[in-house]
Amino acid sequence: RYASSAQLPQGPTMLAFVSLQMPTQSLKRLLIDAERYGVTLVLRGMVGGSITQTAIRVQKLLGTRKVAWVIDSEAFKRYQVQAVPTYVFVRNGSQAIPSCGAEQCEAPNGFVQLAGDVPIRYALNQFQAQQGFATAVEQFQATADRGARP
Repeated sequence: RYASSAQLPQGPTMLAFVSLQMPTQSLKRLLIDAERYGVTLVLRGMVGGSITQTAIRVQKLLGTRKVAWVIDSEAFKRYQVQAVPTYVFVRNGSQAIPSCGAEQCEAPNGFVQLAGDVPIRYALNQFQAQQGFATAVEQFQATADRGARP
């Protein structure tokens, strides 16, 4: 039921697919960038199947940082994420495909992705070079530069 009611991002937005099993230093670097750019971190599931354990682990990593986190296993399917970290940039006007099996999928031309332990700025530069994404990435970065993101 959750999968059918999940809302796809309206874009332009950026998601970082992560695992709490990633090296702590990698996660901490990613958190600094995520806070700066307003990137939402996406987890596939919970630590030990417990929301409490997951919340404790996330809070330890976050400290005082303001970074959005979600647990959304369907998003890993929706964007065909195979490795972590993977960055997904969804542009404005992207259309969902409702007939992708049990979950909604994002149209292939509505997003771009990059897997690898790289800074968010690097990922954004790569996305900006993709045909049809330059304006959306510029808009996303301008919002971050104005400090409008948490």
